[in-house]
Amino acid sequence: MSHTVAQMAAEFVNGNRKLSHPSVEIRYPLGSGTEYLLHGNRICRKGDAGNALHFDWCGWYTPTTANHMNAILRAAGKDIRVSYSQARKAGVTQFLA
Repeated sequence: MSHTVAQMAAEFVNGNRKLSHPSVEIRYPLGSGTEYLLHGNRICRKGDAGNALHFDWCGWYTPTTANHMNAILRAAGKDIRVSYSQARKAGVTQFLA
């Protein structure tokens, strides 16, 4: 069964490891925190220590990428949102939240 983007983002933030989605893979590399991959691109990494989220547009400034990033930000309780067009225009490739 496929789950929503919001459910996958919550899975990533909380580390429940139970959901699946056709375009998302959540990986738990040993000692590297947790990785959120969208169509094979690591768009977010959460380290083992602390709750810092490391985002990367991976060159894909699209509504889909922004939707997944914003879902992760909401699930983490962050009070910020991203815009793919603003990030592309400003040349932002990576950011921390």
